[in-house]
Amino acid sequence: MKKITMKACVKNRLLGKIQPLLEPYGIKKEAIATAIEKSLTEIKRDGSDFQMWLLSLIFGKIFRNDCFLWINQKTPSGNAVSLDVIATAHSIWGRAQKVAVRHGLDEIDASQAMNRIVGIVADRLRQGAGASVLNIRKYLFRGYVNELKRIAKRVGIVRNNECNPLTESESDNGDFVLAMESAILCDEMVSVMPPKGQCATVYRYVAGCSCQETAEAMGGSSGAVRKALCVARRRALDLCKNDVRASGSKIAKSRKKQS
Repeated sequence: MKKITMKACVKNRLLGKIQPLLEPYGIKKEAIATAIEKSLTEIKRDGSDFQMWLLSLIFGKIFRNDCFLWINQKTPSGNAVSLDVIATAHSIWGRAQKVAVRHGLDEIDASQAMNRIVGIVADRLRQGAGASVLNIRKYLFRGYVNELKRIAKRVGIVRNNECNPLTESESDNGDFVLAMESAILCDEMVSVMPPKGQCATVYRYVAGCSCQETAEAMGGSSGAVRKALCVARRRALDLCKNDVRASGSKIAKSRKKQS
């Protein structure tokens, strides 16, 4: 009986803390309570990290994340990470993983990027810089995407060589068509876009944000986003046309040699 009472006490305390944070997401109290109950039953950890493991389980169930996300309790500076920042990180984790895949990165890279940005946001809030972090969700996601780009630049070449062992002729003949048919954004295409176009493209087509959400994340207007996307698409199409011309020229030369 004592165990049940203690479990109910923990559940009620967590419910009181978590529910207000999740009201903007439209998540019902019953769904939160169910997630807490299941997590309390499943958790097998104890010690100083018990609370973070429990919160990770709870938020993972609430936001239906396929992959477990661990958030460090404290930042590298020693500041505690607040519950609202933890909840926000879990709320964008599903979308964040998809963005990581688009950059050719894995779950470990995505988790490292998320924890680094969570630490930065937590430190800024602790230092009283809340005015510059008006929307934690957008601030986190924007910082996360930038961190992914940094990681991708550092390891991208190695990963690409490991994952794409095609010969030059095979790549020239079909890679671009396959990428377009699969709706994959090629790094090469994005790299030729202007900076604003790159940012708008990632938010709009990779992260799946609406035009208005992209504008808010970039701190501009919907019109500015459409213009940036238009210019970016033209640059990408120019690259495609050049690739097609080059590929056609190679094929023509090859046929002449064979004849």
